[in-house]
Amino acid sequence: MSHYISHIKTLKDCFLHVYPSSIYQLARFAKKENITFNNIKAVLAESENVYPEQRTFVESVFNCRYYSSYGHSEKLVAAGECEHTADYHVWPTYGYLELLDENDNVITEKGQVGEIVGTGFINTVMPFIRYKTGDFAEYVGDYCEACQRHHLIIKNIRGHRIQENLVARDNSLISWTAVNMHDDTFDDVLQYQFYQDTPGVAVIKIRASKVFSEESKQRIINNISNKLQHRIEVSVAQVDDIPLTERGKSIFVDQKTNISS
Repeated sequence: MSHYISHIKTLKDCFLHVYPSSIYQLARFAKKENITFNNIKAVLAESENVYPEQRTFVESVFNCRYYSSYGHSEKLVAAGECEHTADYHVWPTYGYLELLDENDNVITEKGQVGEIVGTGFINTVMPFIRYKTGDFAEYVGDYCEACQRHHLIIKNIRGHRIQENLVARDNSLISWTAVNMHDDTFDDVLQYQFYQDTPGVAVIKIRASKVFSEESKQRIINNISNKLQHRIEVSVAQVDDIPLTERGKSIFVDQKTNISS
């Protein structure tokens, strides 16, 4: 990360094209090292869920606007934020997006959440027609008053949301966003991931930094336990590696319980 930052410092005005998880880790490092930036025009994030707390933290460190976009490897639909809001504007010439409820009806009421179903326009070799993505979003409308574009507008996109939850001992679900910490909890950790295969019990896998100590471990357990209101018994396990997905993405909750039941 020191090398990344040294290189960024040599550039004139630039944009950072990132995964949300990678820029968050870089921001944590820069904050800890008291590094400031004045040459970054914007952060352009894609391919992972964007958490509001992480967005705010990254913007404060890099002193610029954080833009997020949404798309698929299957080239179904594409959407991005406009200059004025964090809502996703669906590009009408790229693909056709439908937001469907559990009965496969198109959602037209603001605030409703549905599954993203896409029909791509640009893949002429193997078109996907009304392909269910497994991603979910909230319907905002068909017009953005801020930028005056007549696009389908969605927000709060969550990809494969089953991995974003921990299961409490009473089988209730706790969203990852409720666990996300921005204090000193993980200061001495390079990478971390929640692993769960039993309701009410979770292991926090960590890749420790050189300064990690027993005190650091206990701080993690205490802070997370308090944040979860002791609804989940947590422990910490040091590991040599926390694998990313095949596309280099981070999974914050490696969920092995059968949430659907």
